[in-house]
Amino acid sequence: MLHAYILEDDSKQREIYKHLIESYIFIEGMDIKLELATDDPQVLLAMVERNKDQRGLFFLDIEIDQNNIDGLEVAEKVRNQLNFAEIVFVTSHSEMAFLTFERKIEPLDYIIKDNGQDEIAKNLRDDVRVSYHRYQNHVFASEQHFSYQIGSRVYELPMNQLLYIATVSGQPGKIEVHHMQGMVEYPGNLNELEAKYSNLFRCHKSFLVNLEKVKCYDAKDRTVVLQDGSTCDVSFRKENVLRKALVKK
Repeated sequence: MLHAYILEDDSKQREIYKHLIESYIFIEGMDIKLELATDDPQVLLAMVERNKDQRGLFFLDIEIDQNNIDGLEVAEKVRNQLNFAEIVFVTSHSEMAFLTFERKIEPLDYIIKDNGQDEIAKNLRDDVRVSYHRYQNHVFASEQHFSYQIGSRVYELPMNQLLYIATVSGQPGKIEVHHMQGMVEYPGNLNELEAKYSNLFRCHKSFLVNLEKVKCYDAKDRTVVLQDGSTCDVSFRKENVLRKALVKK
């Protein structure tokens, strides 16, 4: 999931941005949650501090009244704490744009409030769309997590929770992902997953196993036993390769 935040000290503007973003997320069916809309930078940073593994989208006003920390400082702290963060500045101060480059914040966009509500709304929607696309690419590229897509939503599972993946008998084009908390079924292809995730081993035409979750290999039954007690078949031609892979792990 992509977690979104708004930092804006004008309560009316804050509610407008909140409504626009939430409506667009709902209409497009995106796996994004607007976690917070606030005028307090410290509250926002505290939430980020508690969830450093999250992927974030931040809409930040640069100048926050009655505060000793501004949007630029918030952006710098976010950059230092999160591996993935898309940052959009929404401000009246166009002359401060150069500071974002000087501080190497690398924002996705710089929206000027004086451009009018229609233009702001368009820019906000465009930035949500681009951020979500980048988020999806980032998730798919990460081997620390196993990711899959159902409809327009991208889900991710920590790789250390994944046990094995199997084809669904009698249902071509469907696979089952078995993990420590249960199982999920969705349209997929083992060949594509084998090519994408080098840490998963194709022990059989119908199974991909996470070698880190293999408890032992039963040579008599020619099956691998996973940590939860479940088993997967091993084809004859993959037996020796599997033995070597288990020795190396």
